[in-house]
Amino acid sequence: MTFESDGLTYNLLDTPGHQDFSEDTYRTLTAVDSAIMVLDAAKGIEEQTKKLFEVCRLRDVPIITFVNKLDRESRDPFDLLDEIEQTLALDVTPASWPIGMGRDFLGTYDLVADALLLFDRRDGARLTEPVRCSGLDDPKLAEHLRRRRSPNCARRSTWCAASARNSISPPTAPGI
Repeated sequence: MTFESDGLTYNLLDTPGHQDFSEDTYRTLTAVDSAIMVLDAAKGIEEQTKKLFEVCRLRDVPIITFVNKLDRESRDPFDLLDEIEQTLALDVTPASWPIGMGRDFLGTYDLVADALLLFDRRDGARLTEPVRCSGLDDPKLAEHLRRRRSPNCARRSTWCAASARNSISPPTAPGI
């Protein structure tokens, strides 16, 4: 898949992570300038992911990690961050934070843009327009989450940007 943005041309090379396709994936990784490592929120880092990551590390390929399937029952976000740090020896800086998980997933809080991105399960499961905030203490954040909260949220422990405010801060790495 090829697309242009801001005068640059991007070629996306999607490779399966399954071991049956490892030779194709290894060959593809010799031709890339950077990579996106997609992790399943329930499974975390799988064996094949470790192998492919090492190929990228040996070639000094920059990697962005994307955690997928947050709208399904999954592992605790802090556990996933710890696993990435410990298993792959990476310094982790989240750019967004999940609000809820599984059937209580409401969307994400974009720490870079300081915006709430809500997921609307009605009308074909789509994203709503971002709600711009002025930090995690912005009253708009609590109000939008209160309106979206499902009955299960009150009974179960869920993750939201407001509850994580003391545990996570916006990224400070240059260029993020």
